[in-house]
Amino acid sequence: MSTLLINVQIPSLGALTPLSGNTYRFVVKFKNNLNQPLNNSNIPNVSTVDVTTTSNTFSIPVTIVTGDYTINDVNVEIYSNNDANCCFASEEITIINDGSDPIENSNVGVLTTQIGNKSYGIINPRNAKAQVLPSGAIRLIYDEISTSETNKQVKCWLLDSQLCEVYAGDVTQLRSTSGLNLPDGNYAFYFYYAATDIANTFEQLRANIYVLFLDRNTWRSNSKELEMLLIEIKSNVLI
Repeated sequence: MSTLLINVQIPSLGALTPLSGNTYRFVVKFKNNLNQPLNNSNIPNVSTVDVTTTSNTFSIPVTIVTGDYTINDVNVEIYSNNDANCCFASEEITIINDGSDPIENSNVGVLTTQIGNKSYGIINPRNAKAQVLPSGAIRLIYDEISTSETNKQVKCWLLDSQLCEVYAGDVTQLRSTSGLNLPDGNYAFYFYYAATDIANTFEQLRANIYVLFLDRNTWRSNSKELEMLLIEIKSNVLI
């Protein structure tokens, strides 16, 4: 067997919950371009890996079959094990196995932008996107209304890093073409999709968390896969 190293860079480890100490558990899923399991005999569809790191740049080793082969159009999704429904990084890659070990040809990382003296680092999930506008403001692009796996209507609730509802006025600005100016810092936005016939207010969302997201008999109907978007903003100070 060989080791595929998936190189990851995120704005901050603070958005993740450690398994213990400086060890984090990640779930790596490999899918095709139809968002279905890859089902390639050389690589697992799902791999659970523990990584010890104190840096926001690290590698996740995945065991794959030794050989000489190339797999194109592979969508790799990385989940934090403490929230297995939340994909915090995704990227389309090509896996080139030339017999070397480890294989380091896969990177899932930060999209970086520089506006004036500010630098922006962004990790977009699969179904949401952050844009840095020329003004330096942040715009979030995502579906406000969507459907669950059973075609039930679900509404997106935007939560912050403390899992509190983002102020409605800020949501409006974040979704607008002018965006919202955010101060320097690290931000995590969570996209919770909940059935509109169960949760029309944030209080209803909190009161029905189990039936919406946790009950294995109902969550596929009452919600949609949770996603997380990470942003880092910092000023570059010349000394």
